[in-house]
Formats: sequence, structure tokens, C-alpha cells
Amino acid sequence: MTFGGKGRAWKLALLTLGWAALIYFLVRSLNRLPSLDQWGRFLHGDAISAGLVFGACFLVCTALRTFRFGYLLRLSSPVPWSEITLAFPWLFMIGAITPLRLGEGLRAVWIRQHGGASIDAIGYWFAERWTDLIMLAAFALIGIVAAPAVAGLGLWAWLVAGSMIAGYFVLWLVARPVLGRLGEKLPVGADLSGRFLNALRYMDSPKVHGTVVGLTVAIWLILAFGFWVVLNAAFG
Repeated sequence: MTFGGKGRAWKLALLTLGWAALIYFLVRSLNRLPSLDQWGRFLHGDAISAGLVFGACFLVCTALRTFRFGYLLRLSSPVPWSEITLAFPWLFMIGAITPLRLGEGLRAVWIRQHGGASIDAIGYWFAERWTDLIMLAAFALIGIVAAPAVAGLGLWAWLVAGSMIAGYFVLWLVARPVLGRLGEKLPVGADLSGRFLNALRYMDSPKVHGTVVGLTVAIWLILAFGFWVVLNAAFG
């Protein structure tokens, strides 16, 4: 077998393993869903309408996530929007159903296959997730303030959320140049660390940075509204 044949065999084996893992985690996820009897208790008029509203919110959020992903990706790689639109829902689904969202790593593979750099994908993913976590922390704070039963968690929640927000501002305004100089002195991985920080250079543009943050806020506000509608119909 030639070297090229071995390469194709390895690629086929990895592809087969990836699909097997995806099917396994999908089946495990389906087994955790409510039974038909449990679904039946909520399938009344109001719940169906609420489910449709949530579905519409989720589709809108998926479209916004796709645009955010493509907006960042096209800063460094001119991938056509048609390919981004077709690929992102699959990349997002695989990341969502794998433990610890390890499937998110496929973004880096997909971007490399389309002429981009994997390290850019990791930098963009890091920025997206950090802004997502800040929004989740904000929702947690709102919930703790509104629910006296968990008021004892308030201090810890404020500390965690405050640390995340402060860390974001430090990375944005101060730390990147410092980390870049430190990374240049690393005996191993200096190039990768520099390219990772370079992927965060979009923060220097108020327009691009504001667009990414604005999209993140919109995504989570729409999702929060969808969850509120469903929970209000089910338990209100």
C-alpha cells in the first residue's frame, strides 16, 4: 500500500470512529429525554404554542450563532457564506451532544479544510464561549437575586461573575500585549501562542468587537425569552 493509500485508510478510520462516537452520544442523549407519557402531560394547547415559540426562538438564535461564527471566521479566511451556513448547524450540534463539548474541536478541523488556520478557530471559539459564559453568569445573578431560597449563593455568584467580567476586560485592554511578549519567550509553542492571541485582535476594532458582543447578548436574550415562555406554560 502506498503512503497515499495509508493516508486515505487513516482518514476513513477516523471518519468512521467520529460517526460512531456521534451516533453513540446521540443515542445516549435520546435515552435521557422524557418518555412519551411525560410528554403527553404537557401536550395541551398552551404548551404546544409555547413549544412553537421556543422552536422559533431557537432557530433565530441558530441563525445568529451562524452569523457570529462566520463573521469572525471571515476576518481571516474568505470562506463562502453558503458553506458556513450549511456546516455550522452540524458543527454546533456535534459540540452540543459530546461530553464537555469536545466536539467543538471539529471547528478547527473544518476551518483548516477550507484554507483557514486551526489556531484562529480556537481563538474565535474561546472568545465566543467567554462572552457566552458572561451572559450565563448574568442570568444566574438575576435568578439568585429574584429567588430568596438561594440567596446564600449570592456572594459566590457575584465573585464568579465579577471575576469573569473583569478577566474579559483585562484580556481586552491590558493582557494581550503582555501575554504576547511572554509567549515570545516560550521555548516551545511561541508561534502558536502568538497566533492564538492574534486571533483575538478583532477586539481592537470597536465595530467588530461590538458586533460580536451585541450578537451574543441578542442570542441569550432570545433564548431566555423562549425558555420563559415554555416554563410559564408548563408550570405557570
